[in-house]
Amino acid sequence: MTPPISVASRRAGEVPRAIVWQLVLLLTHPILTVLYLVLIRSGAVRPSFVPVVAFALLPVLAAAVGIAWLRRPDAAASRGGQIVLLAFAVLEVSFTVLAMAVVGFAIGFGSL
Repeated sequence: MTPPISVASRRAGEVPRAIVWQLVLLLTHPILTVLYLVLIRSGAVRPSFVPVVAFALLPVLAAAVGIAWLRRPDAAASRGGQIVLLAFAVLEVSFTVLAMAVVGFAIGFGSL
């Protein structure tokens, strides 16, 4: 008797949906943050911490997806890749701290 094929099983070479979501969330964070900093620099927008904090949710969500994926029993094959993506999420959160410092300086210089 053959074992039943589950919906969660994937074909050879197919990337799990959790990894795709993590990549999308991780790739959009630095792009949006740098774009916002460029807009501040050009004077197109007033500096505020709200967009930077909102953008910080992207790597946090990516980390949550990664942790949820690591808890699944069928995630053993992609465990190393998930840990790398979680490390990138931590790196992007630290990039957010740097971006918040830049926004803080922009607010400070704008009040002079």
